[in-house]
Amino acid sequence: IGEAIGPDGRGLPAAQAPTPVGRHAHLLRFGGLLSGAALADAERRMRLNPEVASVEPDVRLYRLSTPTDPRHTDGTLGGPAHVVALLDPGVLYNHPDLSGKLLPGYDMVSDLTTSNDGDGRDADASDPGDWLLESEVATGAFQGCQAQDSTWHGTFIAGQIAAITNNATGVAGIDWGARIVPVRVAGKCGAWMSDMVDGIRWAAGLPVQNTPINPHPARVINVSFGGPTSCTDAYRAAISDVATLGALVVVAAGNLNGPLTRPADCPGVLAVGAVREDGLKTYYSNFGANIGVMAPGGPGTQDQGLPIYSTSNTGKQGPEENTYLPMSGTSFSSPQAAGVASLM
Repeated sequence: IGEAIGPDGRGLPAAQAPTPVGRHAHLLRFGGLLSGAALADAERRMRLNPEVASVEPDVRLYRLSTPTDPRHTDGTLGGPAHVVALLDPGVLYNHPDLSGKLLPGYDMVSDLTTSNDGDGRDADASDPGDWLLESEVATGAFQGCQAQDSTWHGTFIAGQIAAITNNATGVAGIDWGARIVPVRVAGKCGAWMSDMVDGIRWAAGLPVQNTPINPHPARVINVSFGGPTSCTDAYRAAISDVATLGALVVVAAGNLNGPLTRPADCPGVLAVGAVREDGLKTYYSNFGANIGVMAPGGPGTQDQGLPIYSTSNTGKQGPEENTYLPMSGTSFSSPQAAGVASLM
């Protein structure tokens, strides 16, 4: 996995020693971002090394969600306690409807520009916000990203799965007894694939270099992020490794009304698409043979019906007042399947 080299295609010797990503890959960090013909040339040159089995770039992954109008939705029955890991931008530990439901997690975001919390990997999985300003996307590392307010994406999904129930407040989690392990893999403009791969492994209790073992390994791992290409070796290896421990990776299908891409098309995942209230596919949900189940996803901007409501925050940048907000997208279909898997 090569992250970046200079735009002239030079500088292939790594600026830092390669670091392991899972069992089969190493991350080579270079001096700057690379794309187009320069990226293709760098990959070709690395493949000429007879000791290299495969090469793929470390790319940003993006959350799979679409915000819409507010409405109310009902919770469902719950059951015995299980551990569910969320690979997301972290969570707000102080949300009252998640009190006692959040276990200690880990921040796997290694890139300081993306992290937005001033440091790299550490034991603080709280969400500082993932906002992007227009000035930030105009130049520099965030070119091609979209300006946005903070999404509180992980906090929303945590509430879908495990919000406190029978407390006359807010929403009800699908698995009333579930405990959530937040694995922070994303920040400003999404996530890097190398952090996602390490996050999947850490969530299940597998070793990750320079990181303590997860003391609360998850049997269900929710991933509501995706990339534009088909499944790659790094994803396949991580998903296969956690499967040997009995962990299920539940993945959002994506919101482009097209074929599945990674990791939803990877063997061994439970890929989840989105349906409307009448059971038909939403206009936005991706589709394909690897879809394992469909779940309500909210109407987006074109369908009729109720959005998904869950735990959130009013902060446009950093956290402010805890609240409940509506969202739509396969990002929020996936945790419904993860919650049911936890019950099972």
